[in-house]
Amino acid sequence: MNALDIARSGLQTNKAQLATSAHNTANVHTDEFAKQITSQQTRLQGGVSSNIDTVTLSTQAKSLAQNIDGPQNNVDLTEETVNQIQSQRNFEQNAQVVRTQDQMQKTLIDIIT
Repeated sequence: MNALDIARSGLQTNKAQLATSAHNTANVHTDEFAKQITSQQTRLQGGVSSNIDTVTLSTQAKSLAQNIDGPQNNVDLTEETVNQIQSQRNFEQNAQVVRTQDQMQKTLIDIIT
């Protein structure tokens, strides 16, 4: 797997992570909403893949939440903000790899021609 493929897999993973965090943020006021998390796994052939899982509240946490006024869920806006910033920075880094690869190929073509 070349650097471009690895960067592309990183871009896709960061896109999924950002979408998951945005979904959680949009549902912060939804009662009994179970947040989602994106986990990343390194591929044997190179790059990363992502998997989206739902984090459910325990039965005990649900019963405690019923005694509190307002919507109750397991979304933490601070955590989601950090996740969004991290995803954006990682996306930018992978995009820079793609730009660098493009510049290297252009330079190579200029040398050959």
